[in-house]
Amino acid sequence: MVKIIHFHVKEKSNIGDVAIVLSLRDILKTKFKITSYTSKNIFDLKKRDYPWFIDILMKYFEILKFTSSIKLLDKNYRKIKNKLDDILLNKINKHDLMILGGGGLYSKWFFPLNDELINKIKIPIIIFGVGYNHNFGDKNLSSKELKSIIFLNRKAKLSSVRDLETKEFLKKLGFNADYIGDPAIFLKSKKINLKFEKNIKIALNIAQHGWKFQDKYTPQLVDYYTELIKNLGRTYNAKFFYIRHHSNENRVIKILKKRFPDMTICKYGPYETKYIYENMDLVISMMLHSSIFAFGSSVPVFNIAYDKKNHAFMRAINQENSFIDVRNLNLENISSDLKILSSLIKKKNNFLKIKKGFNKKTNEFVEKIRQITKK
Repeated sequence: MVKIIHFHVKEKSNIGDVAIVLSLRDILKTKFKITSYTSKNIFDLKKRDYPWFIDILMKYFEILKFTSSIKLLDKNYRKIKNKLDDILLNKINKHDLMILGGGGLYSKWFFPLNDELINKIKIPIIIFGVGYNHNFGDKNLSSKELKSIIFLNRKAKLSSVRDLETKEFLKKLGFNADYIGDPAIFLKSKKINLKFEKNIKIALNIAQHGWKFQDKYTPQLVDYYTELIKNLGRTYNAKFFYIRHHSNENRVIKILKKRFPDMTICKYGPYETKYIYENMDLVISMMLHSSIFAFGSSVPVFNIAYDKKNHAFMRAINQENSFIDVRNLNLENISSDLKILSSLIKKKNNFLKIKKGFNKKTNEFVEKIRQITKK
């Protein structure tokens, strides 16, 4: 009988983030007799000197630090913050296990954590299938962020990662994490009332969740996808399904739907979305979890990457030739990309051996967790 508290990215507008949480929870529920499962936002563990709105102001207006009102706020906020930390710590320590993950937690968005709070946690901390997020063009993590990642891994009883690049990242910091893959690979599906014809079915996705060069490349991406749709539609009489992974994608959906009125727009939850992927013949993705859903559904995938994590995943599933850096997009060279897409349609890959490998590694890691709970 185990009580688990799970800290993760609580981003309801991002299907991938929700899928990770659901899949990880489902994995644990099949292996443990769970009496209590508490879901918490990873931001509750983040280090903050001030409330978030003041924190932002302090970064841009250093002079605020010298005003009497801020000094008074600082004094009172720290008292409140200490009490809130004590409440959270008490809640955490009432559980048997603390899980962090999965997703790209190793990033500027989530670190540094509140190391003082982390240090007071008495129950085992398990880092589960976490990745290192680094958009092309981003700065390297700061020394404070890296020190906090080191502190967390020292405190953790077990640590696992979703790709080899993250494993190498942690190795450089002095840690040997287990490589198990992304938990969302094993997400279950739920059938929905959506008809799929016998035509070749191609799923599309364009990342719009705020990546580094989004504004610069979005117009080019829309034109690129437009040409792919025209060519593949002509060649294969294909049916196209735009699968939305983030609510901000509505802007590109509107443009593509105007250009291709027959395109089916899919806006569903994670389990239902997985079912749609299972019925596709090809996926042209940007969002990492669009690629992961495709892989988990045994569907060929072509990825247009905006982050190092995309390349890491395509390497992990032996699909480096089905990957292109968004910075290298060129409509004049689209014919070579179409050849790759055609070969993916003709030569289907069920990824069976690779999926079995990830399943074995995940089960072995979960067994390690079980051994900790028995002590």
